[in-house]
Amino acid sequence: MIIIPLFIVISHACSNSANTGWSNNYSKMLITTANSITNVDLNTVCPKIDPAKVPGLPPYQYLSSSSCLGYLGPLGPYGPLSSLGPLSNPFWYPSNYFGQIQLPTNIQQIIQWSQIQYGAPMSKDGPLGYKGPLATTQYYGQQDPGKTLFESNDFAVQLRAFGLWSALGPIGPLGPLGPLGPLGPIGDHGYSVDLNGNYLNGTKIVKTVTIDYDGSSTRTYPLYEFYQSSYAKTIQLDTSFLVESDVCQGDDAYQIGGLPFNQIVTFVLTPLLALDSYSLILQDQFGKVLAQSNADNYIQTIQVNVKMNTKLSVIVHPIFLSTTIGSYRLFVTGSTQYITQYNISGNQIQSN
Repeated sequence: MIIIPLFIVISHACSNSANTGWSNNYSKMLITTANSITNVDLNTVCPKIDPAKVPGLPPYQYLSSSSCLGYLGPLGPYGPLSSLGPLSNPFWYPSNYFGQIQLPTNIQQIIQWSQIQYGAPMSKDGPLGYKGPLATTQYYGQQDPGKTLFESNDFAVQLRAFGLWSALGPIGPLGPLGPLGPLGPIGDHGYSVDLNGNYLNGTKIVKTVTIDYDGSSTRTYPLYEFYQSSYAKTIQLDTSFLVESDVCQGDDAYQIGGLPFNQIVTFVLTPLLALDSYSLILQDQFGKVLAQSNADNYIQTIQVNVKMNTKLSVIVHPIFLSTTIGSYRLFVTGSTQYITQYNISGNQIQSN
């Protein structure tokens, strides 16, 4: 399936520094894909990328298919999101220890109490709290250590929304909102899981968890489900889940229901077999193609700012399968209502 949607490339004179020029404009849909990122003209990217502020290698080398965005990178079939990572290892799943046995009430209370104590993943001192990478003061570079990090490291700047390496960053599947963090299947939320991948509190399906953000306020985050593909195809999904599926030649389609807030959503498709390749297609609720990612030798990614109540379809199309049946994992990670602004521009960003 080859689809060529009509795009307008967004590029303008650069006046932003690393931590200025933030926009919350959702009047038009902005999109990056693996194709647009790997074909970027670095001279158009704003804030400007200073090679002296990119550790290790020149910036263009980090865009190579043999680097972090390719099959050998952390999003690929050898990385932590693959079948070699903790999502495939029962040892990492707390529900295997606590969800399948009846514990005395006092022990259950101790476990729940421990999840919110100092330094615990679900506490205010964890990655979702006021000191973490999603804290307003840190993500937007208002206070140290985030402020100094982004002022001194241009690779880090491009890990934020619409950046060249944003799929690797804090609002992508490798960040605290993703499946490896406290909200995911190996997280510290303490819920058991049913056969479809839903989290359960007793017999009730649970979709969100509320945490202490800073000692005086709370934040409510979506849990990150690991759904059975056959089940995920039958429901309206949110923007915090992964599915694993086996495919032959047909397409898989997943429907995302509209959420009541603006956010930036990152789609990542990880082949579980290193020789397989796929196309990742994003459509609106009427079937119009909004974006397609099918860059050769790269992990397919799409990032888009999604206006509240927008419904989407995600389609996985196999391009080449090394065996009769291929396998993939699709990760959908929303930035939530707490991270909605962006300050990066360049010709890697398209408008539809």
